[in-house]
Amino acid sequence: MIRSFCALTLNEENAELIAKLNNSIQGMRFTKPEQLHITLKFYGELINEQFVDIKESLYEVRMKPFTLQIDEAGYFSNRSGFILYAGIKESTSLKKLQKQIEDFAYRIGIPKEKRKFFAHITLARGLPKNVSDYISEFQKLNFMEWNISSFILYKSTLRPEGPLHEIEEEYLLHES
Repeated sequence: MIRSFCALTLNEENAELIAKLNNSIQGMRFTKPEQLHITLKFYGELINEQFVDIKESLYEVRMKPFTLQIDEAGYFSNRSGFILYAGIKESTSLKKLQKQIEDFAYRIGIPKEKRKFFAHITLARGLPKNVSDYISEFQKLNFMEWNISSFILYKSTLRPEGPLHEIEEEYLLHES
């Protein structure tokens, strides 16, 4: 079985801003800067045949490059605790890309996500008492808009020290 997902990467400048802020707060398991991403579709555990089908079908995505902007920080709870996240400003292009990827997965038998797509970057897991201070400091950061010219299919391995995400394939965005 291959655990995998599709995602967009964060540009280096914004990842560095987040890393500097993360070094100033205790009590959370922060995402490593090189692992910061926006999940477009989490496939979960796939058999090899499904993984190959996904890998091939993603070449059919048709989308011109676009830009994204980090919006605000927030947090929500899930079955494993609290997630601190950076939201992404509303983007029609991002929604179209995510829908195409979701539709390709559905065509090969992977169920559609029941929840509405919420574009975000997971910053940390756990919730310290001073999370409001973190969010306040986050809001002061001057994040740059960044260009999205590709998306990535990752293999993900769960480990005690945190997940390891390995690039399986990068897909360039283009219209034709």
